[in-house]
Amino acid sequence: LARFFSQQKLRKTFDAIFGDNKASNEDLESFWQLIEMGGGRRVIPHLLRYMIDRRNHRERWVNAMESTLVPVQMINGPLDPISGAHLAEAFRKRNPRAEVISLPGVGHYPQVESQEAVVEKYLRFLAR
Repeated sequence: LARFFSQQKLRKTFDAIFGDNKASNEDLESFWQLIEMGGGRRVIPHLLRYMIDRRNHRERWVNAMESTLVPVQMINGPLDPISGAHLAEAFRKRNPRAEVISLPGVGHYPQVESQEAVVEKYLRFLAR
């Protein structure tokens, strides 16, 4: 199926998971170039293996997240239908020591949609 993935499909997917500010044509072209580089569509199925890993290792990973003494911060795009506000709330409940930051109007890619805010929040976290 990865062979049939197209730039138009990428646009449709991004429009569904980005927040208020949709990916620009320039950003979309950059993402597409990264996907295509070196025959990248061939590795998409391997990249999606994380979904299996997530199920197989869930208990171990969640326990580590909940019991860590290392400071943790989540920067979240609440408009993300995949891992948005609902995930941030679940994360907050499971790890009350963590700092959870939700960026209004942002979806699945906070680091693209709100670059300055992500950098500012992350650097502030590191400084503490």
